[in-house]
Amino acid sequence: MINSIKAWIVFLLFFTTLSLYASSEGYTYKIHIDGLKDTTVLLAYHYGDKQFISDTIQLDKNGKGIAKSEEDLLPGMYIIIAPNKDYFEFFVDGEESAFSMETDTSDFFNHLKIKGSAENELYLNDLHFIQKERGKADSLNAKLAALENDSTAQKLIREQLKSIDEKVLSERKKLIDAHPNSLYIKMLQAGDDVSLPEDLKDFNKDEQTRQAAYNFYQNHFFDNVDFTCTGLARTPVMAKRYDTFLEKYTTLQPDSVNNACDRIIALSHDNYELFRMTLVYLLNKYATSKIMGFDAVYVHLVDNYYAKDTAIDWVDAANLYKIKSRADAIRPTLLGNKAPDMNLKDEHDNLVDLYGLKNRYVVLFFWDPDCGHCKKELPHLTKLYEDLKDKVDLEIYAASVETDIEKWKNAVEQYHFPWINVADPTFKSHFREDYDINGTPRLFLLDKDKKIIAKKIMSEQMEGIIMKDFEKNYPEAAAKLNAANSDSTKP
Repeated sequence: MINSIKAWIVFLLFFTTLSLYASSEGYTYKIHIDGLKDTTVLLAYHYGDKQFISDTIQLDKNGKGIAKSEEDLLPGMYIIIAPNKDYFEFFVDGEESAFSMETDTSDFFNHLKIKGSAENELYLNDLHFIQKERGKADSLNAKLAALENDSTAQKLIREQLKSIDEKVLSERKKLIDAHPNSLYIKMLQAGDDVSLPEDLKDFNKDEQTRQAAYNFYQNHFFDNVDFTCTGLARTPVMAKRYDTFLEKYTTLQPDSVNNACDRIIALSHDNYELFRMTLVYLLNKYATSKIMGFDAVYVHLVDNYYAKDTAIDWVDAANLYKIKSRADAIRPTLLGNKAPDMNLKDEHDNLVDLYGLKNRYVVLFFWDPDCGHCKKELPHLTKLYEDLKDKVDLEIYAASVETDIEKWKNAVEQYHFPWINVADPTFKSHFREDYDINGTPRLFLLDKDKKIIAKKIMSEQMEGIIMKDFEKNYPEAAAKLNAANSDSTKP
């Protein structure tokens, strides 16, 4: 289960300060790692899909050290990390404030012993049991692969594999029934899918049953999660659970994702630590999403929680300002919004008003003559223009961010751009801010009403989006175009 720690352990999210401790009696954890001496190991914890460093622990010449504080650690799954990034995990349940951990460098996990902690003995015993049964199953599966299909020997091995599965499920049920309040058990349950009703278990028999099973999973997805359990905030399970729900059981459209996020946040809202972890995780997730249009989810989270919810007291004024400002910068160019107008001068010193263009489609191309990626994009953009200019009534409005007007004009002349070329070297307009241009190239696709259809994509992706929209909104013209294309391919 445990291999090596991710290299990118980080200290803090850029916009939040995390409090690790709960006021109480403190903790004392004795650590002995045979094979290490006179070195420092890290104490870290899980939070969302990342790990955060909490403290450093000095080991002496015998590999022994003590993690100690007068403040309690908040419950969760913690990590001891060696200098070579090997590590082992353990649980802090909020009740056991003193215990010892011992292992060696030859096998951090399999040689790990934790004394004085019922929670961690439960955890390790279960993992060792699972590991043992998995080893048996792996061996049987290797034998199975070497046998002929439907042979007697193969059937026998399948029965043995089934028996192992049943044993694991039975032992896991006994464990859950015997320790319902264990943080480890709560984490296991949170990661488990709900069981389908009998009439939906054969969900592949037809489309109606498949849809009903999907709806059941969607409606009951979090039934096994105890949202009152504070310790779940510092385990890896919740981020994985959220991701599965948002990416597998939610329609990948901003409005649907917004509703799904609202549902998750509502479930966690009464548990301060879990609410904080949930909102921080979701904001981070959609602040960096690569899916076009999902910046709208970031804006939704800021507008409906960070800008309103008085329970959000973990962000200081300066960082809250940054979060809100980022949402404000994104807001004008959300998909479906009308693009901000631009009225910039072309290379002949004539003003060209974006809103004055009457084309069905306009591609906005923000670029810089010195930008290497822009130069790589130009051949693809030229091909797009040549292929679709007349077919779908396409125009390109290329706005340079260059402040040296002669350099821009020389570039326009050098490349022989066939489209509209404009610039604002003296910053009289605010197009850089209006379109959140913090790098080049940047492309936006607008419809005839100047509403944003697509953005922050490359030219090679643009044609498919344009043609899909063209067929949807101009079916007669699209049919004629398809017919003409078909005729042109006939011998």
